[in-house]
Amino acid sequence: MPTSGGALDEEPDEEAEDWAGDMGRALAQRRILTPCPVVPASHRMDRKLLDLLVCPTTRQPLFPLESRGLQALNAAIAAGGLVRGGGEAQSEALREALITRDRKIVYIVDDGIPLLDSENAIATAQVSDFPSA
Repeated sequence: MPTSGGALDEEPDEEAEDWAGDMGRALAQRRILTPCPVVPASHRMDRKLLDLLVCPTTRQPLFPLESRGLQALNAAIAAGGLVRGGGEAQSEALREALITRDRKIVYIVDDGIPLLDSENAIATAQVSDFPSA
């Protein structure tokens, strides 16, 4: 006679188990990682996890910032003209970042961890030649 039966006794499918394991490891390490050519393969965010992230202010989805956008931001940082949401100057070049769908807000990704708070947000309006898309 079965002791419990039902879905709890069934083994999870391999894809669901892989995704849950990847997400659990990323969360356990407190790392939310994005694909970027300068970031090691071990620091890449699972696409399913990236799909869950949204801008905390506008609730828009976030996407990895492409290299043209990173170059424009880093040029503005080098010129000393970029300020984060908290009023502090951004002095370090960015290796990776996330951007909102409307391309108005960029969130810094520091060592694979997205800093999703208004203090670290960067308004792209500060960069006159920021690429539109």
